[in-house]
Amino acid sequence: MRWHGSNAITLTYRDAAGTVDQRLLYRDHEPSLSVRQAARAYALDGDAALFRLAAEALRIRMAARFDPMLAVSSSDMDALPHQIRAVYGERRAAAAHAAALPARR
Repeated sequence: MRWHGSNAITLTYRDAAGTVDQRLLYRDHEPSLSVRQAARAYALDGDAALFRLAAEALRIRMAARFDPMLAVSSSDMDALPHQIRAVYGERRAAAAHAAALPARR
């Protein structure tokens, strides 16, 4: 809401269908207004463990978009080139093998 002086206000609201709208109200509208249901903008009383689980799942899903071989790069085991080729194909296997080689000076 935004006040216009002391007698008028622009009220932004959302109706039951989810449509957002605005209305200009004056002081003489005040007696006909009522709050039907007071609601908080954000509810922060959810289960923290479930939130952490969902956030971790989203992180893993997003990481796989940027690193298609995430399972190989985050594993404690070093996969052999023929294993990577069997799962990911020839092009990715060559890239993974090149990335695993020590840097040349």
